[in-house]
Amino acid sequence: KIFFFLIFIYFVTAQELDDDITLEKKPLVILPAKNHYHKDVADKIVAIISNQAVSVGRFNVIDRNIVNDILTEQKFQLTGMVDDDQVIEIGNLASAKEALVLDIIHFNQKGVPKEKEEKEEEEHSTLFNWIVKTLVKETIENSREPDSTQLENNIHTEFMGKITMINLITGVSKYSFNLNAEFTGGNRAASLSKVLDQVTNQIRMKLKDLYMITSEIVEINGSDVTILSGENLGLKKGAMFEISSKNRTKTYKGKKITIPGKRRGLLRLTNVGPDASQGKIVRKWRPIKSGHRAYELKRPAQIADVVFSY
Repeated sequence: KIFFFLIFIYFVTAQELDDDITLEKKPLVILPAKNHYHKDVADKIVAIISNQAVSVGRFNVIDRNIVNDILTEQKFQLTGMVDDDQVIEIGNLASAKEALVLDIIHFNQKGVPKEKEEKEEEEHSTLFNWIVKTLVKETIENSREPDSTQLENNIHTEFMGKITMINLITGVSKYSFNLNAEFTGGNRAASLSKVLDQVTNQIRMKLKDLYMITSEIVEINGSDVTILSGENLGLKKGAMFEISSKNRTKTYKGKKITIPGKRRGLLRLTNVGPDASQGKIVRKWRPIKSGHRAYELKRPAQIADVVFSY
């Protein structure tokens, strides 16, 4: 009995220690836009969100057709966004804990006159001559009607939106980020395409920040390290991690608190495998051993050595 009890205690403890390690992709639902004033644009951006979430490699995106079927069957109305109860029901039906919702704040396209290049004034031109030329030029331009063909080939596109992550268990908004893009030039389709390119880059960067990976040191041999994460979580060569000891839990005044582990070094991945990766320790402050945590950095750390001699 004591033997089995000890095994049970070890299993529970190991499970608790591994709760903070990223072992699998996160299920994610992407809901339609909150408003349908610009449905074509909204559909394009929702598709971009879905494609980028898959491309980042750390989300299991629930198929949009399944989500649409759920919304149709349950008669959810998303014109003003579903209420909390409906959000929770969507999560239960789609087997996901989180969802992303797009809100289009502002979208506009209009033709603008092209800026004409100003000719250089003659070196000996007087101030009086310059004033006369300017007044005559403005009078002529104000008397002309704008060229509609020119305006249609110089479209200014503006887009502002917000993406909100909602907890499908509680219905509470967890996180949100803004999208801002604008471009002037070309016809409506070309101008919109440039704006969508900007939006795509912003979405990709923010989605990666939403789900940073926590891994574990599996092997260490000098400065060579192997961690328990790879292509299965979208890691790529060159990604950097901060190595630290495990977090510790402590009860203080009847409340359980988590004390962060001590920072020990920086790791850069040199070879990424299917479910494990190898890397080099590029900076070390304390001893590093198997079992220590490796936390993915949002941005690559700058490593530099400065040596002064006399």
